[in-house]
Amino acid sequence: MQEEKAILFSNPKGKESSMASQNLEEVAQYLKKMKFRKAFFGFKPASVWKKLEDLDGEYRSAIQVMEIGYKARIQERDEKIAALEEELAKLKG
Repeated sequence: MQEEKAILFSNPKGKESSMASQNLEEVAQYLKKMKFRKAFFGFKPASVWKKLEDLDGEYRSAIQVMEIGYKARIQERDEKIAALEEELAKLKG
């Protein structure tokens, strides 16, 4: 069975964040709410880079959650195949 876990991820600079998106819809919501600090000629570069790092972390978190789910499904499939092969061996033998 698949376990649900709260995941903390590390961004490229090694800092942990508690913003752990569980799916791509949550990442999309994060994008809709994303705002940058304005400067005299556009946006502050530090603000843009910080938001991009946060967005990268959101995508990494969502992908990690999907990977855990896929691994659980593969394990369940392998266990079912093994059980069916065992049952087939009993019927043949």
